Amino acid sequence: MQNGQTSYQPNGVIPVEEYLLLKKENAGIITENLYLKQEFAQLKRMIFGSKSERFVPTDTGQLSLNLDIEQQEPGKVETERVSYTRKKPDKKKGKPARLPLPSHLHREEIVINPRGDISGAKKIGEEITEILEYTPGKFYVEKTICFVVIMMLQKTLR
Repeated sequence: MQNGQTSYQPNGVIPVEEYLLLKKENAGIITENLYLKQEFAQLKRMIFGSKSERFVPTDTGQLSLNLDIEQQEPGKVETERVSYTRKKPDKKKGKPARLPLPSHLHREEIVINPRGDISGAKKIGEEITEILEYTPGKFYVEKTICFVVIMMLQKTLR
């Protein structure tokens, strides 16, 4: 029964003394295993865990060491007056303007006319949108022109 060897009976029954000894040894191994797991987890936190230095205020209840070090008083801070002029920024912010598309690119115009009966309407402007398009090997500008009209009211006499 030395060196971890146990004697078994032919019917597979372990003597009570050996059983109690194995049970005690098993409990010791389980306890040691839990201790080592906790220690390993703590070491992992120390190595891989987040580290931060933060200001910890001094505790007023903590005693001082009385090292007889002279306390330095803060010196006077010199101040000076500065004056300057600057341009005021524009308070009016318009649409962000992009640069115009290059004039040497080919332009394809698409005209969109208003739908319906516009016989009594007056043209007040047009809205132009330019989009840079690409087909393999060629850049071009697609220019869309949309007419803006307003319907004029006709006065009727009664």
